[in-house]
Amino acid sequence: MEFGTSSPMFTILATLAVLIAFCFFGALKRVIAIVEILFWERFALQILLCGLLVLVNLPVYQERVREMAKDDNLPLFETKSAKGRILFQIYSLLIFVGTCFIFAYRLSHIPAKGEPGRWAWMGLFFSELWFCFYWFVTTVVRWNPIYRNTFKDRLSHRYEKALPGIDIFVCTADPVIEPPVMVINTVLSVMAYDYPPEKLSVYLSDDGGSDLTFYAILEASRFSKIWLPFCKRFKVEPRSPEAYFRTAVEPLGEPVLAKEWSTVKVNLSLSFSPHHLQNTVHCWME
Repeated sequence: MEFGTSSPMFTILATLAVLIAFCFFGALKRVIAIVEILFWERFALQILLCGLLVLVNLPVYQERVREMAKDDNLPLFETKSAKGRILFQIYSLLIFVGTCFIFAYRLSHIPAKGEPGRWAWMGLFFSELWFCFYWFVTTVVRWNPIYRNTFKDRLSHRYEKALPGIDIFVCTADPVIEPPVMVINTVLSVMAYDYPPEKLSVYLSDDGGSDLTFYAILEASRFSKIWLPFCKRFKVEPRSPEAYFRTAVEPLGEPVLAKEWSTVKVNLSLSFSPHHLQNTVHCWME
């Protein structure tokens, strides 16, 4: 049972409070149904005590109702059982019954001492016993498999206020060894993290002081206004523009996505082409 808090002590108290409430209302129902003096003589004090405990734990019930009314009380994951397991379970039970008959036959027809084939019979019996144990272990694991699906968006929604601020530093030194386009793709992929934007800060440290890298990051700041909404809207993976357009196929079956996909790709090609970056540097230098 999840009470919207990580405190194990509160969970225990809330569980006991719910149990007391069930006992109290169950006793009241029984009192209404059975009106006997003997019943009152036996359970009057217990009913009064349960009622007093319900009043004491009234804030716990109010908090529980308040937590259930919140949108962020949705479960963080769901558990589903695998489908089509009945046939497998029936099949396993039939094998188990057949194996029991085999063992019963082996035990009831063991050759006596001195008869030929006694040790071969015993060897077969122990080997079958070992394989039966192996089959049992593997079958138990597959008897009732379950699958858990997590909801990452609910995790962010519930604990968004508790998430810490993150500073990410991207370091570069030589624009020849580390081309500005590669650095910019790294910066854009970090900026597109699935994290509250007001708590995420990205810094670029250029020890070489390259003008080309400076104006490339300037172009990246403009392109990010197109790229970041595109990533969040269509759940783009990977978040690096170059890596994404190198592996992704144009979604021709979805007109809206195809239009934005083409727009973003054209902007990427125009903004970060070497010729465009060099012209930008020359224009700013003049």
